[in-house]
Amino acid sequence: VGIQPRLSLGFSTKALLKVLNAQEGLDEISRLNAELRPAEFETEGKALAEKLFGKIPVIYSSKKNSAVAYIWKIKLNESAKIPAFANAFPELNHNEMNGFNPQENTAGLSHNFHFVFLEDGEDDIRIIKRMKILAELYQKLGLSVETVVMKNPGENLGGMEQFHKIFSSLVLADWVSWYLAKSYGVEAEQVPMVEEFKKLIGN
Repeated sequence: VGIQPRLSLGFSTKALLKVLNAQEGLDEISRLNAELRPAEFETEGKALAEKLFGKIPVIYSSKKNSAVAYIWKIKLNESAKIPAFANAFPELNHNEMNGFNPQENTAGLSHNFHFVFLEDGEDDIRIIKRMKILAELYQKLGLSVETVVMKNPGENLGGMEQFHKIFSSLVLADWVSWYLAKSYGVEAEQVPMVEEFKKLIGN
């Protein structure tokens, strides 16, 4: 009670795993309280926020990690109060990337965006190749690109535990959105526009 949904994802995920009787996943996510150290991501989050300031973030990932990219977008929308978008490979190679090919009359539009690629070493090798090539192509076009590696920061944990990797990325997103909110001078936690909208539709 009193916690914004985007900040309580761990609780809701744990509850879902309990309902599904997914004991292995439940054990893993239960360990995060001791293993995951949010403060370790602050420096990286602050640095990325500085790069994204004044830009519209676009978060790219594999289809497998599309939910992670979408939650990044949500955190940027709700905490930093800025436009942000997300899409996934390979679909975006068939359509979206064409919208960011700066032409004489559209270059001003494309350069308003900053692309964040969520790189996962466990992705299909073909997706990894697509990401690398598109990042290089965007950079050649003069677009702002950042690669964020999804990794398990605890080398001593033995292997790439999926929930640790996912929530590490989302903790980083929290720091990025929090520092952007601070830079823009907006309140990070509350979502007054959502509350006003709910009142207007009668809910």
